[in-house]
Amino acid sequence: MGLKRYIKSLGKSKAPCEMCNQTALSERFRFRPQQYVPDHTPEVKTVCKRCLYKETGGSKGITKRMKTNILMDTGNA
Repeated sequence: MGLKRYIKSLGKSKAPCEMCNQTALSERFRFRPQQYVPDHTPEVKTVCKRCLYKETGGSKGITKRMKTNILMDTGNA
């Protein structure tokens, strides 16, 4: 059985995003995608809100999902 998706809010900071290298003052998250391949454990990354929404739901309709805050903190890893 694989690991579940993990999302944890870190609050606002100016730390760089590990996906897009953006360093603006915005909310950051710890994110690990769901594990599908049994031999490979995905790494936990610090990502910005925009990259998190792109990874979890694709780029179409991203601004609408960001305005309604559809994602919640999940997981305890």
